[in-house]
Amino acid sequence: MTTPAPGWYPDPQGRPRQRWWDGARWTEQYRHPGGLGAPIPGPPAAIATSRMAAHEAAAPIPAPPIAATASSPRPRAEGAAQPPIPQPPAPRRLTRLSVVLMVLSLIFAVSAIIAAQTYSTLGTEYQRAEQEVADAQTYLQKVKELFR
Repeated sequence: MTTPAPGWYPDPQGRPRQRWWDGARWTEQYRHPGGLGAPIPGPPAAIATSRMAAHEAAAPIPAPPIAATASSPRPRAEGAAQPPIPQPPAPRRLTRLSVVLMVLSLIFAVSAIIAAQTYSTLGTEYQRAEQEVADAQTYLQKVKELFR
């Protein structure tokens, strides 16, 4: 397999940018195609800019050397290190501890609501009982005055 010449190629990871191929491997140099957005640092200083400009003007951008389709494995250039393809994060699963904590939180919230309602009701009942005691004491005083 022949290795493509150094140059800017579409990002092999499918992102909307170009990546520098140094002739042997992908570098960490990126740029946006067509000058969109802020420029990203160019190729390593060892490659002359005139050679890069001549290459870009003379040849259309070929497919990246490590491009892959869903049905075929990735071709490998001899001696070329290919960048790892990032995998999406695994979905988070609920652990037993998190389920227990959620249940305990729910029980605590319901208990707090019941306690507040009970306290409110008992407070009203206590005030009513105090008023009845005061009324009974007043009535008792009037009865004592009648029999004196």
